[in-house]
Amino acid sequence: MDIGREIGGANYIETVAGFTGEGVRGESFDTGFNLNHVDFQNNPLIVHGPSCGSDSHGTATVGICFGDGTGNSDARGLLPDGQGIVADYSIIGLTGQSRYDHTGELVEDPYYAVFQTSSVGSDRTTQYSTISADTDSALFDFDIVHCQSQSNAGNQMSRPQAWAKNIISGGALYHHDTLDKSDDEWDYGASIGPASDGRIKPTFCFFYDYILTVGWPGNNDYTSTFSGTSGATPMIAGHVGLFFQMWSEGIFGNDVDPEGTVFENKAHMTTAKAALINTADQYSFEGTDHDKTRMHQGWGMPNVKNLYDSRDNIYIIDESNILEPFDVSSHVVSVEEGTPALKVTMTYADTPGNPAVQSQHRINDLTLKVISPSKAVYWGNYGLEESTWSSLGGSADDKNTVECVFVENPESGGWTIEIHADEIIEDSHTETPEMDADYALVVSPVLSGPNQPLIDGPTEVEIGHEYDFTFITTDPENADVYYYIDWGDGEIEEWTGPYPSGQEITLSHIWLVRGNVTVQAKAKNTYGTESVWSEPYIVTILAPVLEVGMTKSGFLRVTGVIKNIGTAIANNINWNITLNGGLIIIGHETTGIIETIPADGETTFKSNLIIGFGKTEFTVTAQEPYGSYDDRKQGGKMLGILHIVNFGGD
Repeated sequence: MDIGREIGGANYIETVAGFTGEGVRGESFDTGFNLNHVDFQNNPLIVHGPSCGSDSHGTATVGICFGDGTGNSDARGLLPDGQGIVADYSIIGLTGQSRYDHTGELVEDPYYAVFQTSSVGSDRTTQYSTISADTDSALFDFDIVHCQSQSNAGNQMSRPQAWAKNIISGGALYHHDTLDKSDDEWDYGASIGPASDGRIKPTFCFFYDYILTVGWPGNNDYTSTFSGTSGATPMIAGHVGLFFQMWSEGIFGNDVDPEGTVFENKAHMTTAKAALINTADQYSFEGTDHDKTRMHQGWGMPNVKNLYDSRDNIYIIDESNILEPFDVSSHVVSVEEGTPALKVTMTYADTPGNPAVQSQHRINDLTLKVISPSKAVYWGNYGLEESTWSSLGGSADDKNTVECVFVENPESGGWTIEIHADEIIEDSHTETPEMDADYALVVSPVLSGPNQPLIDGPTEVEIGHEYDFTFITTDPENADVYYYIDWGDGEIEEWTGPYPSGQEITLSHIWLVRGNVTVQAKAKNTYGTESVWSEPYIVTILAPVLEVGMTKSGFLRVTGVIKNIGTAIANNINWNITLNGGLIIIGHETTGIIETIPADGETTFKSNLIIGFGKTEFTVTAQEPYGSYDDRKQGGKMLGILHIVNFGGD
């Protein structure tokens, strides 16, 4: 682990920022564990399940993540101050509790895990099976990162769990026990992609050989020869855990609760996956026959040094943007002149695929499109199966739920990133009743955009009246800012500005709709880089509601009331009494205007003189300028100057 900690950046982020996995809780799902090993005594492992066997394989995998190096500092794991959880595959999954239910427990008390790593699995296959679909279902439902070993067949024969769309699958390369990556090779060791529908697999790679970690059966034993994707996968998972610790401390500009736990502050699983893909170290290759081609190395080797160093120049969307069918979400980021590479990564969680259809496992289809300042177009993943860099042109990827655009020596200026909801067949943003989807987006390195704007103003307003609201944000580069305001009623304030960074601005609005609206704002700086949307600001629009009361009988005239049962004053109410039927000599129609009726108030109306004979119908209407309308019809008789109105209506 001494080489693994160095090459993946764990030593670096511990040295410069103190990240050691403190507060991170993750599970090793394997074949038995040496619970009494000295490396696990400072933070004793938590057993998840009725019991736990003892075995060298599981001991090594959990040691890679959570061994604290008490007996051998060179074997120190990636999360030495984290809390390991262990579950025995021979007791759970093969028999006993289902993997789905077991996963659900991981996000509950007392576990609160942010990841699971598994270097065991069901019988190998090249197909997306019912087991793959069950895995996708669990990860979609419980929003937890799972890392699964691809296997060690040297071909596409892999664990069915690894073919799941929502999982992080672990591939591996021989590293020959050196820090020098130039001699690293696949060489027909680890299982590889693509999936049967053409999706890119594995997700990442790490060491296939010579991994120094906790040993078995002795409580002071270590092994220097742990190997295969069994070793690579927990190494990948350890970097996932370090991401969650960094996220929980808000180093990427993300909002966190300073008193919250890593679990309480966690990002969505898609965001963790996207962030690690975006900042991974790729091995250089050309063509699909190369030893380290895309389907052998995946998106490369996770590197938390790269991730940490990008913290001030990274743009992250953590499933906060929602798309309905055929919607397009647009983001603008600014690239500085001389930037060596621009990396854009989009991921989304997908519902289980149909194992009967091997040509297409994805259900929904979100598409990544990136447009340069000179209007050159890059489509997600186009060219990346043959090279480390994207190719211009091409077409949309309709297979993968992970899409990337990697541009070498990008143009400086504003780049537009579009996410297209090309196909939404099943609801994947279950927090809302609509058929919609969300996604994670990570872009680096970019000039930082303004911070999330803050909105202040009244939370209750009256319809038709003007109200002031204030907006404020700051830009890390102290650049001037523009504001884009969505008032929630279809009206948009489009990029008003520029204003100095940190200056509170006041904008006014009049609502002509009723009920609750959501006001949101985003900002962009003079480089064109946008902020995330503000928190939703809910405004309740108070409005009058008119109700016409009963018309009453009378001599020469009829009378009645108009009520305002709403929450705001009604002004300029037009009312009308019309008689229809019988012999009407005078008084066929009366109109009038009531200047005001307070909320929960009422006003009496009186008709003009009416003289007539016979049966008639009295119709009273009332309407105010902002759309409240009511009417009432009642039958009656005209007896010359006495007019009788039926209380029953007709």
